[in-house]
Amino acid sequence: YGELLDDYGTAYWRIGEYDKADNLFLERIGKYPDSSFLARFLVAVDYTERLNRAAEARDVILPAFTASNVITRLLPDAYAVLLRLSTYFGDLPSIEKYARLIMEIAGERNNKEALRFAYTHLARFYSREGDIENAKVWLAKADELFGEPGRHTCALAYIYFYNKKYDLAITAASKRDHPRCWSALSESYFKF
Repeated sequence: YGELLDDYGTAYWRIGEYDKADNLFLERIGKYPDSSFLARFLVAVDYTERLNRAAEARDVILPAFTASNVITRLLPDAYAVLLRLSTYFGDLPSIEKYARLIMEIAGERNNKEALRFAYTHLARFYSREGDIENAKVWLAKADELFGEPGRHTCALAYIYFYNKKYDLAITAASKRDHPRCWSALSESYFKF
């Protein structure tokens, strides 16, 4: 019956009927809490991305990693949900922990997008710690991954901005014609 709930929930998920999918997944979690990896993952994604229910998303997904039916190919994505939630809650130790777990798994599978996600979050982590140099190292790694120097210039501008280095934020944001850079540029000028 648990697999049936997963199958029906996934079918509803794929056609965008997220409330129906969530109900089936929550039933799966209620009846089979120790074997509900997929259900926990997809409910957490929906709670995070659509419903803005961060605390509930975290409560739902945390037990997923000890489930008896972990889907290893989804682990980087599941850790990414936890990484987003940790960023949302400002939980710096968890940001580092989940970014490094994603890097470990994604590196083995050469999943560049997951690696980029982890690198940029580690840059944010170090930025919040006030370690701009380490933040720049992780952004450079993200740039190298795609062979696009300066791809994360806007993120660098915000790192400078959040560390009250407004002159450096203005310089960095001026190098790229992108809405995120324009935002960093205008906010930095306002504070400068």
